[in-house]
Amino acid sequence: MIGKLLYLYERWEKKAGRKELKSVFYLGGLCSDEGANRHLFERMQEYIDTNYESRYLNAVYISGDGGAWIKAGKESQRAAVEGPV
Repeated sequence: MIGKLLYLYERWEKKAGRKELKSVFYLGGLCSDEGANRHLFERMQEYIDTNYESRYLNAVYISGDGGAWIKAGKESQRAAVEGPV
């Protein structure tokens, strides 16, 4: 099992030369296979659907180290585009 962490934020602000994330939602879990990874991203999509009006959501940027689970997450998010690492 590997611990995975997803986080969603609405914006960031510069503070003391660093970016500080605002309106952050964290979602994590221990994942042992592709099904568990998919479930984690499905839970994130449920959070987005519940808390945001999809028609105003232009994109969900997904970035990471290029691992297969990150790439699979891109395919599971309706508005996902690959962001910078």
